[in-house]
Amino acid sequence: MNSFIYYCLAFLFLIIQTSALDSFIPSAISPDLLSVLVVYIAMTRKFKQGLIFILFSSYVFSLHTSINFFVFSLFYIVAYSVARYISLNFYTNDLKYLFLSISMPVFFSKITMMFWLGINTFSLFLEHFFYVIVCTILTSAAGIILFRLFNWIDVVTKKINIESVVEE
Repeated sequence: MNSFIYYCLAFLFLIIQTSALDSFIPSAISPDLLSVLVVYIAMTRKFKQGLIFILFSSYVFSLHTSINFFVFSLFYIVAYSVARYISLNFYTNDLKYLFLSISMPVFFSKITMMFWLGINTFSLFLEHFFYVIVCTILTSAAGIILFRLFNWIDVVTKKINIESVVEE
C-alpha cells in the first residue's frame, strides 16, 4: 500500500512539475519535485526498492517528455547514490541536515545533466550554472515541506514509527 502511494505521487509530481509549475515559474528554475521524491526514497527505503522506484520514475518521465529513458535513469541514479551516501554516513536529524541532504543530490544530478548536454562556451556554462543553483535552492525549500508530507504518509501507513521522523 505504501509503495502504491509513492508511485501515485510520482505521477502527480510529474503532472505538477511539467504543466502547472511551468505556467508560473520558468522551467529552467522550477523545483524538481520528482527528485525530492527520489531523495526521500533513497533515505528511507532499501536499495532494491529504491532502484525499482528510480527505474519507474525514469520511465514515466521519459514517456511524458519523450527524452531517452537511460538519460533520466542516469540523472536519478546519481541523485539516488549521493542521497543514499549522505543518509547512511552523515545523519544528524536537524533542519540543516535535511536541506543539505536534499540539495547535494539534486545539485550533483543537475551538474551531471549540464555536462551531459555538452555546454562548451563559458558564458553559456555560467548561465546554466546559475539556473542549477537556483533550481537546487528552490527544490531544497520545496523538499523540506514535502518531506513532512512523506513522513506523515509513512507514519499513517505504519511504514516507519514516529521516533524516526525528521524533526525541526
